[in-house]
Amino acid sequence: MMHLPLAYIGPGAGFALAGSFLALLLSLLASALSFLLWPFRMLWAAVRRGRGMRAARVRRVILLGVDRLDPDLTEELLSEGKLPNLARLKEQGSYQRLRPAEWSSLATGSSAGGEPFWKILGRHSVSSTILQMPGSFARDEFDGRMLAAHISAPRGGYSWFTTEAPRADGGRFELKESEGSLEGTLAGSVKFRITGPRTDPHLEIEGETYVLKPHAFTPWVHVTCGGVRGIVRFLATGTGEEFSLYASAMQPDPEHPEQPISYPPRYAAYLARLHGPFATQAAGDEAALHAGAIEAEDFLMQVKLAQDERESIFFSALEHQPAGVVACMFDTPSCIERVFQDHGEVTRWTYREMDRVVARTLERAHGDTAVFVLSANVLFSNRKTDAEDPGCEDIAPTVLRLFGVAPPERMKGKPVIHFA
Repeated sequence: MMHLPLAYIGPGAGFALAGSFLALLLSLLASALSFLLWPFRMLWAAVRRGRGMRAARVRRVILLGVDRLDPDLTEELLSEGKLPNLARLKEQGSYQRLRPAEWSSLATGSSAGGEPFWKILGRHSVSSTILQMPGSFARDEFDGRMLAAHISAPRGGYSWFTTEAPRADGGRFELKESEGSLEGTLAGSVKFRITGPRTDPHLEIEGETYVLKPHAFTPWVHVTCGGVRGIVRFLATGTGEEFSLYASAMQPDPEHPEQPISYPPRYAAYLARLHGPFATQAAGDEAALHAGAIEAEDFLMQVKLAQDERESIFFSALEHQPAGVVACMFDTPSCIERVFQDHGEVTRWTYREMDRVVARTLERAHGDTAVFVLSANVLFSNRKTDAEDPGCEDIAPTVLRLFGVAPPERMKGKPVIHFA
């Protein structure tokens, strides 16, 4: 007689199946409810923001920060007619020199620190988009979006690879010849290869291939070192018999940062998907320039690439933030004027570039928009300012008052605009 195998299924399996089904059902119901309530949440948020704007004197404030605008050179260029758009701002509103102060006081209204103005505005239902402004940290929670200025790099500095013997100080790394190609290792763990180094060089790394042209940066390359994701740009600085390759310092990958670099945390990833990977560190590699790893023209190209990325993000933010505050910092390497002192007009590149950005900004600034362009020493605005001795700490209370919000007592700065 054949005996069929028997199996016992206890009641626990049924309970588990029912429990799983119930969990799935509840999850689907919660998702459906969230979807159905989404329009009402958006409507309520709009109502709250509408209430927050009732006392506002403007609909939007645009803050443009730029490093190292010398007041003497600024005024010289204005008098020569070489900054037409900043001159237009001055004619519409005002221009003043600012007394020296810490950049961070721009956000807090006090050299002693404190809460940034965008968090205060958020409690009054005024939203902000803050792009790498001094005093911005990813840990800040507020009504808005932020790409933080204070971001730590995941790895050390730049790398310089050559076919020459490596130097004893570790400043260079060797490229080894192998079957007509060159091989190297980035950050001690990421292997790469350069094919056709003397005729048609290509970089093969992390499963991707990039064309290498003299003094032309590659796009951002995604790499993973020790489990940490980052982005790096490469530059062929020498071709032929003596091949050399520069690799920028590894920067956080905006799509997969090791630590949050934005608020909300996924905002950086959203920006990267919208605009592509972007620099989150200093605009130019001064250390590589001083060491001779890159030339002055390469350095300027690196600065321009970073500025183009920041510009793209900034003007996108203007489109998506029709009310509230949009603030963006354009940082300039401290050595840029010194580097190009023998290059004539290029020494004034920072000023011309800022004037061009101002032109694009004014095209998007209507009568109900207050525009402020400032460095640590100068202030332009399309509004009349009447402060006797203004400084960076006066900007935060000015922005608050423009939205009808009283500055807290801890703010030592005073509004630069007279409010009746």
